[in-house]
Amino acid sequence: MPDWEEIDFSRFVFECQKVGRAPREVREYLEGHGVVVLPVDQYTPIPLLSEMPESFEGSDAAPNPVYARLFDRELLGDYIRGMTEFAGEFAPMTQGDVDNAREFFWENPLFSFSDAMAYYCFIRMRKPQRIVEIGGSFSTLVASAAIEKNGFGEIICIDAAPRPFVGTIPHLSALVQRKIQHIGVPEFQDLLGPASMLFIDSTHTVKIGSDSLYIYLVLLPSLSRNLLVQSHDIYLPFGMPQAFSSDHHIHWNEQYLLYAYLLANSGARILYGSNYAAHFLADELTTLMAGKYAIGGASLWYEINRPLEIAF
Repeated sequence: MPDWEEIDFSRFVFECQKVGRAPREVREYLEGHGVVVLPVDQYTPIPLLSEMPESFEGSDAAPNPVYARLFDRELLGDYIRGMTEFAGEFAPMTQGDVDNAREFFWENPLFSFSDAMAYYCFIRMRKPQRIVEIGGSFSTLVASAAIEKNGFGEIICIDAAPRPFVGTIPHLSALVQRKIQHIGVPEFQDLLGPASMLFIDSTHTVKIGSDSLYIYLVLLPSLSRNLLVQSHDIYLPFGMPQAFSSDHHIHWNEQYLLYAYLLANSGARILYGSNYAAHFLADELTTLMAGKYAIGGASLWYEINRPLEIAF
Protein backbone atom coordinates (compact mmCIF):
# COMPACT_ATOMS: atom_id res chain seq x y z
CA MET A 1 0.00 0.00 0.00
CA PRO A 2 1.60 3.32 -0.99
CA ASP A 3 2.23 6.01 1.59
CA TRP A 4 0.11 8.76 0.06
CA GLU A 5 1.69 11.42 2.24
CA GLU A 6 5.05 10.82 0.58
CA ILE A 7 3.72 11.60 -2.91
CA ASP A 8 4.22 15.13 -4.20
CA PHE A 9 0.77 15.57 -5.71
CA SER A 10 1.47 19.06 -7.00
CA ARG A 11 4.34 17.70 -9.06
CA PHE A 12 2.30 14.66 -10.06
CA VAL A 13 -0.59 16.78 -11.35
CA PHE A 14 1.84 19.01 -13.25
CA GLU A 15 3.39 15.99 -14.99
CA CYS A 16 -0.03 14.50 -15.78
CA GLN A 17 -1.16 17.74 -17.36
CA LYS A 18 1.91 17.65 -19.59
CA VAL A 19 1.22 14.03 -20.52
CA GLY A 20 -2.32 14.98 -21.51
CA ARG A 21 -0.83 17.07 -24.30
CA ALA A 22 1.88 14.56 -25.15
CA PRO A 23 2.23 13.00 -28.61
CA ARG A 24 0.68 9.65 -29.45
CA GLU A 25 3.83 7.60 -28.85
CA VAL A 26 4.05 8.83 -25.25
CA ARG A 27 0.44 7.87 -24.55
CA GLU A 28 0.98 4.49 -26.22
CA TYR A 29 3.96 3.94 -23.92
CA LEU A 30 1.81 4.70 -20.89
CA GLU A 31 -0.99 2.44 -22.13
CA GLY A 32 1.56 -0.34 -22.44
CA HIS A 33 2.21 0.08 -18.72
CA GLY A 34 -1.49 0.09 -17.83
CA VAL A 35 -1.89 3.84 -17.39
CA VAL A 36 -4.22 6.28 -19.17
CA VAL A 37 -4.29 10.00 -18.36
CA LEU A 38 -7.53 11.85 -19.15
CA PRO A 39 -8.49 15.51 -18.75
CA VAL A 40 -11.37 16.39 -16.44
CA ASP A 41 -14.13 18.48 -17.99
CA GLN A 42 -17.79 18.16 -18.96
CA TYR A 43 -16.87 15.79 -21.80
CA THR A 44 -14.89 13.32 -19.68
CA PRO A 45 -16.24 9.83 -20.57
CA ILE A 46 -15.78 8.29 -17.11
CA PRO A 47 -17.90 9.15 -14.05
CA LEU A 48 -16.47 11.89 -11.85
CA LEU A 49 -16.48 11.49 -8.08
CA SER A 50 -17.75 15.04 -7.69
CA GLU A 51 -20.81 14.36 -9.86
CA MET A 52 -21.92 11.01 -8.44
CA PRO A 53 -23.84 12.42 -5.43
CA GLU A 54 -26.04 14.40 -7.84
CA SER A 55 -26.88 11.46 -10.11
CA PHE A 56 -30.53 10.98 -11.07
CA GLU A 57 -29.82 7.24 -10.73
CA GLY A 58 -29.63 7.65 -6.96
CA SER A 59 -26.89 6.06 -4.90
CA ASP A 60 -25.78 2.54 -4.06
CA ALA A 61 -27.55 2.89 -0.71
CA ALA A 62 -30.74 4.21 -2.33
CA PRO A 63 -30.80 3.28 -6.03
CA ASN A 64 -33.49 4.76 -8.23
CA PRO A 65 -35.15 2.24 -10.62
CA VAL A 66 -35.24 4.84 -13.35
CA TYR A 67 -34.85 2.24 -16.12
CA ALA A 68 -37.86 0.14 -15.13
CA ARG A 69 -40.22 0.89 -18.03
CA LEU A 70 -39.65 -2.44 -19.78
CA PHE A 71 -39.95 -4.64 -16.70
CA ASP A 72 -43.28 -6.43 -16.27
CA ARG A 73 -43.29 -7.59 -12.67
CA GLU A 74 -46.08 -10.11 -13.20
CA LEU A 75 -44.36 -11.65 -16.23
CA LEU A 76 -41.01 -11.91 -14.46
CA GLY A 77 -42.68 -13.45 -11.45
CA ASP A 78 -44.35 -16.06 -13.66
CA TYR A 79 -41.00 -17.01 -15.19
CA ILE A 80 -39.33 -17.35 -11.80
CA ARG A 81 -42.16 -19.56 -10.56
CA GLY A 82 -41.87 -21.61 -13.75
CA MET A 83 -38.18 -22.19 -13.07
CA THR A 84 -38.92 -23.95 -9.79
CA GLU A 85 -39.86 -27.09 -11.73
CA PHE A 86 -36.18 -27.56 -12.57
CA ALA A 87 -34.39 -25.72 -9.77
CA GLY A 88 -34.30 -28.76 -7.51
CA GLU A 89 -32.07 -30.56 -10.00
CA PHE A 90 -29.36 -27.90 -9.82
CA ALA A 91 -27.34 -28.56 -6.67
CA PRO A 92 -23.70 -27.64 -7.30
CA MET A 93 -20.91 -27.84 -4.76
CA THR A 94 -20.06 -24.68 -2.88
CA GLN A 95 -16.32 -24.70 -3.61
CA GLY A 96 -14.02 -26.01 -6.31
CA ASP A 97 -10.83 -25.43 -8.29
CA VAL A 98 -11.11 -22.05 -10.03
CA ASP A 99 -8.28 -22.79 -12.46
CA ASN A 100 -9.19 -26.38 -13.32
CA ALA A 101 -12.94 -26.56 -12.90
CA ARG A 102 -14.62 -29.74 -14.08
CA GLU A 103 -18.11 -28.79 -12.96
CA PHE A 104 -19.82 -25.64 -11.75
CA PHE A 105 -19.48 -24.53 -8.12
CA TRP A 106 -21.03 -21.54 -6.41
CA GLU A 107 -17.98 -19.78 -4.99
CA ASN A 108 -16.37 -18.80 -8.27
CA PRO A 109 -15.51 -15.18 -9.11
CA LEU A 110 -17.32 -14.86 -12.44
CA PHE A 111 -20.82 -16.34 -12.63
CA SER A 112 -22.91 -17.37 -9.65
CA PHE A 113 -25.89 -16.54 -7.41
CA SER A 114 -29.29 -16.45 -9.14
CA ASP A 115 -27.58 -15.94 -12.51
CA ALA A 116 -26.41 -19.55 -12.53
CA MET A 117 -29.76 -20.91 -11.38
CA ALA A 118 -31.65 -18.93 -14.03
CA TYR A 119 -29.31 -20.08 -16.82
CA TYR A 120 -29.74 -23.72 -15.85
CA CYS A 121 -33.51 -23.41 -15.62
CA PHE A 122 -33.93 -21.52 -18.89
CA ILE A 123 -32.01 -24.26 -20.70
CA ARG A 124 -34.15 -26.92 -19.10
CA MET A 125 -37.34 -24.97 -19.91
CA ARG A 126 -36.49 -24.06 -23.51
CA LYS A 127 -34.38 -27.13 -24.41
CA PRO A 128 -32.26 -25.41 -27.09
CA GLN A 129 -30.59 -27.51 -29.75
CA ARG A 130 -27.61 -25.14 -29.70
CA ILE A 131 -26.41 -22.36 -27.40
CA VAL A 132 -23.91 -19.77 -28.58
CA GLU A 133 -21.91 -18.06 -25.85
CA ILE A 134 -20.02 -14.82 -26.46
CA GLY A 135 -17.65 -15.15 -23.53
CA GLY A 136 -17.74 -18.25 -21.38
CA SER A 137 -16.20 -20.18 -18.49
CA PHE A 138 -18.28 -21.00 -15.42
CA SER A 139 -21.42 -20.18 -17.35
CA THR A 140 -20.41 -22.85 -19.86
CA LEU A 141 -20.24 -25.38 -17.05
CA VAL A 142 -23.82 -24.48 -16.08
CA ALA A 143 -24.97 -24.87 -19.69
CA SER A 144 -23.22 -28.23 -19.97
CA ALA A 145 -24.98 -29.55 -16.86
CA ALA A 146 -28.40 -28.49 -18.16
CA ILE A 147 -27.75 -29.95 -21.61
CA GLU A 148 -26.69 -33.22 -20.00
CA LYS A 149 -30.03 -33.34 -18.20
CA ASN A 150 -31.92 -32.47 -21.40
CA GLY A 151 -30.23 -35.36 -23.18
CA PHE A 152 -29.29 -33.33 -26.25
CA GLY A 153 -27.79 -30.02 -27.30
CA GLU A 154 -24.44 -28.37 -27.90
CA ILE A 155 -22.52 -25.22 -26.99
CA ILE A 156 -20.42 -23.01 -29.24
CA CYS A 157 -18.26 -20.60 -27.25
CA ILE A 158 -16.69 -17.50 -28.79
CA ASP A 159 -13.95 -16.24 -26.47
CA ALA A 160 -10.67 -14.63 -27.47
CA ALA A 161 -9.02 -15.53 -24.16
CA PRO A 162 -10.82 -18.52 -22.62
CA ARG A 163 -9.86 -20.07 -19.32
CA PRO A 164 -7.86 -23.29 -19.86
CA PHE A 165 -10.64 -25.59 -18.70
CA VAL A 166 -13.25 -24.30 -21.17
CA GLY A 167 -12.03 -26.50 -24.02
CA THR A 168 -12.59 -29.64 -21.94
CA ILE A 169 -16.22 -28.96 -21.01
CA PRO A 170 -18.67 -31.66 -22.18
CA HIS A 171 -21.15 -30.71 -24.92
CA LEU A 172 -18.84 -27.94 -26.19
CA SER A 173 -18.77 -28.52 -29.94
CA ALA A 174 -16.57 -25.54 -30.87
CA LEU A 175 -14.35 -22.99 -29.13
CA VAL A 176 -13.78 -19.97 -31.37
CA GLN A 177 -10.81 -18.05 -29.96
CA ARG A 178 -11.40 -14.71 -31.64
CA LYS A 179 -12.85 -11.37 -30.65
CA ILE A 180 -16.52 -11.23 -31.56
CA GLN A 181 -16.05 -7.92 -33.41
CA HIS A 182 -13.66 -9.71 -35.76
CA ILE A 183 -16.37 -12.16 -36.81
CA GLY A 184 -18.50 -10.96 -39.71
CA VAL A 185 -22.27 -11.14 -39.74
CA PRO A 186 -22.50 -14.08 -42.21
CA GLU A 187 -20.02 -16.13 -40.17
CA PHE A 188 -21.83 -15.32 -36.95
CA GLN A 189 -25.13 -16.41 -38.47
CA ASP A 190 -23.48 -19.67 -39.52
CA LEU A 191 -22.25 -20.19 -35.96
CA LEU A 192 -25.76 -19.61 -34.67
CA GLY A 193 -27.15 -22.21 -37.04
CA PRO A 194 -30.10 -23.82 -35.21
CA ALA A 195 -29.37 -21.96 -31.96
CA SER A 196 -32.33 -20.50 -30.09
CA MET A 197 -30.30 -19.16 -27.16
CA LEU A 198 -27.50 -16.57 -27.10
CA PHE A 199 -25.41 -15.88 -24.00
CA ILE A 200 -23.51 -12.56 -23.94
CA ASP A 201 -20.74 -11.79 -21.46
CA SER A 202 -18.78 -8.99 -23.10
CA THR A 203 -16.20 -6.46 -21.91
CA HIS A 204 -19.21 -4.28 -20.96
CA THR A 205 -17.62 -1.19 -22.51
CA VAL A 206 -19.03 1.24 -25.07
CA LYS A 207 -16.11 2.78 -26.92
CA ILE A 208 -14.65 2.95 -30.44
CA GLY A 209 -14.47 -0.59 -31.83
CA SER A 210 -15.71 -2.34 -28.68
CA ASP A 211 -17.43 -5.71 -28.63
CA SER A 212 -20.52 -4.18 -27.01
CA LEU A 213 -21.01 -1.76 -29.91
CA TYR A 214 -20.62 -4.58 -32.39
CA ILE A 215 -23.01 -6.92 -30.60
CA TYR A 216 -25.90 -4.48 -30.09
CA LEU A 217 -25.52 -2.27 -33.16
CA VAL A 218 -24.37 -4.79 -35.78
CA LEU A 219 -24.99 -8.42 -34.82
CA LEU A 220 -28.35 -8.38 -33.05
CA PRO A 221 -30.04 -6.07 -35.60
CA SER A 222 -28.89 -8.44 -38.36
CA LEU A 223 -30.91 -11.31 -36.91
CA SER A 224 -34.52 -12.00 -37.82
CA ARG A 225 -35.18 -15.18 -35.85
CA ASN A 226 -36.80 -15.40 -32.44
CA LEU A 227 -33.94 -15.71 -29.96
CA LEU A 228 -33.63 -15.88 -26.18
CA VAL A 229 -30.68 -13.74 -25.10
CA GLN A 230 -28.83 -13.29 -21.82
CA SER A 231 -26.57 -10.32 -21.13
CA HIS A 232 -24.39 -10.50 -18.05
CA ASP A 233 -23.34 -7.82 -15.56
CA ILE A 234 -26.51 -5.86 -16.21
CA TYR A 235 -27.90 -4.05 -13.16
CA LEU A 236 -31.10 -2.71 -14.69
CA PRO A 237 -33.54 -1.27 -13.70
CA PHE A 238 -30.90 0.62 -11.72
CA GLY A 239 -27.77 2.39 -12.87
CA MET A 240 -24.40 0.73 -12.58
CA PRO A 241 -23.19 0.45 -8.97
CA GLN A 242 -21.33 3.65 -8.22
CA ALA A 243 -18.75 1.80 -6.14
CA PHE A 244 -17.52 0.11 -9.31
CA SER A 245 -16.27 3.47 -10.54
CA SER A 246 -15.47 5.21 -7.28
CA ASP A 247 -13.62 2.35 -5.58
CA HIS A 248 -12.43 0.03 -8.35
CA HIS A 249 -12.02 2.10 -11.54
CA ILE A 250 -14.55 -0.13 -13.31
CA HIS A 251 -16.48 2.05 -15.75
CA TRP A 252 -18.83 -0.39 -17.49
CA ASN A 253 -21.61 1.12 -19.57
CA GLU A 254 -22.93 -1.73 -21.74
CA GLN A 255 -26.26 -1.82 -19.93
CA TYR A 256 -27.21 1.67 -21.11
CA LEU A 257 -26.71 0.70 -24.75
CA LEU A 258 -28.65 -2.51 -24.15
CA TYR A 259 -31.56 -0.63 -22.58
CA ALA A 260 -31.69 1.78 -25.52
CA TYR A 261 -31.68 -1.22 -27.88
CA LEU A 262 -34.62 -2.77 -26.02
CA LEU A 263 -36.57 0.48 -25.78
CA ALA A 264 -36.52 0.89 -29.54
CA ASN A 265 -37.38 -2.75 -30.24
CA SER A 266 -41.06 -3.68 -30.38
CA GLY A 267 -40.15 -7.33 -30.90
CA ALA A 268 -38.20 -7.54 -27.63
CA ARG A 269 -39.34 -8.15 -24.09
CA ILE A 270 -37.57 -8.78 -20.79
CA LEU A 271 -38.30 -12.15 -19.17
CA TYR A 272 -36.00 -12.14 -16.17
CA GLY A 273 -33.46 -9.94 -14.38
CA SER A 274 -31.47 -11.08 -11.35
CA ASN A 275 -31.01 -7.59 -9.97
CA TYR A 276 -34.64 -6.63 -10.59
CA ALA A 277 -35.86 -9.83 -8.94
CA ALA A 278 -33.59 -9.39 -5.92
CA HIS A 279 -35.22 -6.02 -5.25
CA PHE A 280 -38.85 -6.54 -6.32
CA LEU A 281 -39.42 -10.32 -6.32
CA ALA A 282 -37.19 -11.34 -3.44
CA ASP A 283 -39.62 -13.90 -2.00
CA GLU A 284 -39.99 -15.68 -5.33
CA LEU A 285 -36.22 -15.62 -5.88
CA THR A 286 -35.55 -16.94 -2.39
CA THR A 287 -37.93 -19.82 -3.04
CA LEU A 288 -36.16 -20.53 -6.32
CA MET A 289 -32.72 -20.65 -4.71
CA ALA A 290 -34.04 -22.82 -1.84
CA GLY A 291 -31.10 -21.97 0.41
CA LYS A 292 -28.51 -23.35 -2.00
CA TYR A 293 -26.80 -19.98 -2.33
CA ALA A 294 -27.59 -16.30 -1.90
CA ILE A 295 -30.02 -14.53 -4.19
CA GLY A 296 -28.78 -11.79 -6.49
CA GLY A 297 -26.60 -11.44 -9.53
CA ALA A 298 -26.67 -9.42 -12.72
CA SER A 299 -28.14 -11.46 -15.57
CA LEU A 300 -30.79 -10.00 -17.86
CA TRP A 301 -32.79 -12.38 -20.04
CA TYR A 302 -34.84 -11.07 -22.95
CA GLU A 303 -36.43 -12.27 -26.16
CA ILE A 304 -35.79 -10.58 -29.49
CA ASN A 305 -37.74 -10.85 -32.73
CA ARG A 306 -40.72 -12.44 -31.03
CA PRO A 307 -43.87 -12.64 -33.16
CA LEU A 308 -46.06 -9.61 -32.64
CA GLU A 309 -49.55 -10.23 -31.31
CA ILE A 310 -52.22 -9.10 -33.75
CA ALA A 311 -55.65 -8.23 -32.41
CA PHE A 312 -58.71 -8.96 -34.58
